[in-house]
Amino acid sequence: MLRTSVFRFLEVETLVKRLYRIAFLFLIVVAFFRQNLSAQEQLNDLYLQAYEHIRSNRPDEALPLLDRVMEMNSLLENVYAMYAFAHQLKGDLHKATTYLREVEDMGETSFYPAITLANQRLLEGEMAEAKSLVKKALQYQTMAEDIQDLLDAWDAFINAEIEAEAFSQMKTWFTSVEKPNNNFALTTENYGKAIEQAQQGKSAEAISTFNKVVNDLNALSPKGINTIYKWQAEVGASLFYNGFIEAGGQLLNNTYLNTIDNNAVGKNVKTLAGYYYIEYLKYTGNLETGIQVSKKVLPYSERLMVQYLTSSLLLSQAQMYNSLGDRPNTTNTCYTLLRLARSMNNSYMEAQALNTMGAGFTVSTDPEDRAQAKKFLEDAQRIALRDGYTNILESVQSNLAITYWQSGQREKAVSTYQSLIDNYLESNREQQAIINLNNVGSMYFFTEDYAKAIPYFEKAIDITEQFREQLSTQNRVSYLQTQLSAYEFLTYCYARTGNGEGMFNAIEKQRARVLTDRLKMKGNTSKTSLQRFQSKLKADEVALFYSLTEPGAVAVNVVTKDASYAVLNEFFTEFVALKQKYIDKQRVADMQRTGFKLPANGRVSGDRILVEQDIANMFNQEDFETLGEITRELLQSTKPEHDQMRAEFLDFYYKFLIAPISTKIVGKKKLIISPDGLLNFIPFEALMNSSGNYLIENYGVRYIQSASVANIIESRNYSANRKPMLAMGGAIYEEMSEKADAVRSVERMQEMNFRAVENAAKGLSQREVYAALGFGKMTYLEGTLNEVKLMAETVAGADVYTGTEMNETFLKQLNNEGKLANYKVVHLATHGFALPDIPELSGVAMSIFAEERNNQDGYLISSEIAALNLNADLVVLSACETGLGKIYGGEGVMGLTQSLILAGANGAAVSLWAVNDASTMMFMAGMYELKSKTNWSYADAMDDMKRRFIRGEFGAAFQGTNYWAPFIHYGN
Repeated sequence: MLRTSVFRFLEVETLVKRLYRIAFLFLIVVAFFRQNLSAQEQLNDLYLQAYEHIRSNRPDEALPLLDRVMEMNSLLENVYAMYAFAHQLKGDLHKATTYLREVEDMGETSFYPAITLANQRLLEGEMAEAKSLVKKALQYQTMAEDIQDLLDAWDAFINAEIEAEAFSQMKTWFTSVEKPNNNFALTTENYGKAIEQAQQGKSAEAISTFNKVVNDLNALSPKGINTIYKWQAEVGASLFYNGFIEAGGQLLNNTYLNTIDNNAVGKNVKTLAGYYYIEYLKYTGNLETGIQVSKKVLPYSERLMVQYLTSSLLLSQAQMYNSLGDRPNTTNTCYTLLRLARSMNNSYMEAQALNTMGAGFTVSTDPEDRAQAKKFLEDAQRIALRDGYTNILESVQSNLAITYWQSGQREKAVSTYQSLIDNYLESNREQQAIINLNNVGSMYFFTEDYAKAIPYFEKAIDITEQFREQLSTQNRVSYLQTQLSAYEFLTYCYARTGNGEGMFNAIEKQRARVLTDRLKMKGNTSKTSLQRFQSKLKADEVALFYSLTEPGAVAVNVVTKDASYAVLNEFFTEFVALKQKYIDKQRVADMQRTGFKLPANGRVSGDRILVEQDIANMFNQEDFETLGEITRELLQSTKPEHDQMRAEFLDFYYKFLIAPISTKIVGKKKLIISPDGLLNFIPFEALMNSSGNYLIENYGVRYIQSASVANIIESRNYSANRKPMLAMGGAIYEEMSEKADAVRSVERMQEMNFRAVENAAKGLSQREVYAALGFGKMTYLEGTLNEVKLMAETVAGADVYTGTEMNETFLKQLNNEGKLANYKVVHLATHGFALPDIPELSGVAMSIFAEERNNQDGYLISSEIAALNLNADLVVLSACETGLGKIYGGEGVMGLTQSLILAGANGAAVSLWAVNDASTMMFMAGMYELKSKTNWSYADAMDDMKRRFIRGEFGAAFQGTNYWAPFIHYGN
């Protein structure tokens, strides 16, 4: 199905502009509408023909034409209004009311439906209400001809002798009504402009323009809440369907959350917002969430007259169940869809239901189920061939190829796929080609024929890489999230075959690619090879590239100066045991109460005990994330009662991440770690072996985003004549004069999200947004003042600025004058904040003054940091959580660390959680002192400081992981 996001209705200038002419120039065409330019022309033509019949009092001739329009697009408010008008002329006010209710749910700011509702009230004898509605409708006027169209409509009733006296009175009254200028035309024009900007991927501009639209709609009486959310969903869908996935998805998520439980929003808008959001969730692989959304939305769609929308939701739900391998729910949903499609005489959806149901049965090992799969798929193929549904036919053939493979006809299966792949590539449908290449690769993978799987994954990745080059930076990140499976399968294949070089190359193709691209744009070199990376390693160093292949398993590429290894550790049984002990609390309580013990492969689901054939199925991504978060909490805890549990978790992760490669790192002294996913938030230094020793006690540890990023940093050549240090601390935090309503709702959070994106794009102040988020008056940090004063004593020649001197204007002035680039070390001690939900706001605080000074808000955010010009060996963000950020698959953590590397820092010292003032001061001062007295690197000095804390050199109170483990070093 086409994923064109917005089309323009063609205006027929030779025809008189009449009532019910399509008012809005823009409308989303979602995936379930298979429109093209010819169809638009046909729709307009049918629409205008129907109008001519109605104005001539021939409603019976108009209604069949409207039915055809409805089949083509069932989401046009004016079509429902024209239905209502036709039934008003026929004297059937009940049916007219039914159609007008649908209109109100779609959006209350369309002039023609509003006037039709006024006419309905007049026909019901409610003249006062009719007059009130006419006045409201005048708010929605978009062109001068609207007034004449209204009078022509009343003439139609008068000429047909339908309440002629009442309509004549209305015409007389209307001459005395003040006619507003058509300001609403600007609102609709801005809406169209926002759609165009969204199509072009100008998300900040689209949001800025749409904010003006929202302000206008809120100024109406009553405000157009349904229109606000319908148009907002359409802007989000425009971004998403045009490839701007992250920006579109964020907007669709916000729209859904703001509408689904909002009693003021109509069922049509709830359904549309939900449908668009489900499309995004399907595309990005968030299937469980997509199913939950579909369950919330379907009841609303079933109460609509738009059955096509209901069938599209059912199809999406069935496809998501199928992708999750849930055959019972796939089958049940498909049968529901099948019944609806046949009742509608909708062969397109009938074929879709049969295709999806057949695909669901292909995952079974039961021969009867597989026979059923083939039958359903052949029925779908027959309908698709008969009615010319090419896209369904291709999908059916892809699914039939699986049945060929299952029946032992592997050559036929591969040739079927290859034919599809060739067709997709010839017709420039790269994404479909990628899907089918992955399908072939997966079939070989699951039959453990990895050598044959690898070329298909490699080809899929090659096509992906070509497409990525055409995208903007942010969309490269978003796009890669949807294509990760090929990269992950390829990495897994090389891990299973023990091919270290192949694994290195597979990881390098996806790891921190956007960061590498941005560094390349700054004039740095690009990707590196294994041999080049090895040539930079010292004899005592080993690089560890981690890949989380699936929950409970990890692949590690171990690279030394003269060798490369691929190691796979499937830790499923151990993870399930840890989960059962610490996550499944209710299960543990039941076991203690009854004395019953579950079998090793048993799990509780509701009131049932399920026994899994595969232990890996008992541990999922949510479980993995929960255990990771428990580990982080234990690392930060200073409670003695957590000591034993912390030791258990750190020992567990040591066995998961380090023990499997222990023989490969014997004799090495330094580990260079490239973590993956949630491993970015766990300091490897704190992992503990069976002897009770932390990893940092035996090895030095530093981190890199990827081999290519490390190579780029290594290639930088900074002058030795730079000044030793710029240190800032003891900033002043006054209470901002800016006031804003606090964020207490999803809607308010969305508004602030929009504002933050817009401000960041335009370089505007973020103070209003920070105020809304509760950044009123921050606590003064005396420890940061003492910390940088120690810097002055420790580092000879350090330039130290404290109090109000630590301000954003001064820092940027140093940058603009080129002086900031003349420091070997930049040290900022202050408040830090990582906001994954609004990443544009992540940053550190400079001095905050009651009133802005020099147009600087006092918050140094990530985009501003990335824009600095640094030639620093090290930048230290001595603040809370400066190493956190938003995790993107493959790319890693996008936050302050990446911003520092982009700005030119060769090393970045950041923190993984809230840091203690006293221990931080001792840690940083000690690190610089060690650096000044030795030949060590900053990374080595950080390592030694951690060992000194562990040994208790700063007192027993500071030996715990909370004090020394948060600090990690990225870069050289």
